[in-house]
Amino acid sequence: IKRLEKANADEELRQKIDDEEMADKVYEEIFGELDKKVLFLEKLVGNEKQRADEEKQRAEHEKQRAEQLEKEKVQMIKFMLKNGMSIEEIQQALNIELDFLKKHNLI
Repeated sequence: IKRLEKANADEELRQKIDDEEMADKVYEEIFGELDKKVLFLEKLVGNEKQRADEEKQRAEHEKQRAEQLEKEKVQMIKFMLKNGMSIEEIQQALNIELDFLKKHNLI
């Protein structure tokens, strides 16, 4: 009887080990795929964040460039005024609206 109980116990132990191995395999298949998808999504989010950061930097650069061009235009208008050109001549030469001139206190 002891030998039968021992053999039966070993069979139960083997079955338990097999069940645990199967559970581990199923867990790995399910969560392994999820982990891969999560990593893929994290990479996508990282790429999008990087693109957004680059776009923000480009926009900032363009803004700075536009501001610089506006300053240069104001300097040019001041030079033209100093050298005797009329507001009308400057407007016509540079295709500038009166609002721009007023904004920069040029008239």
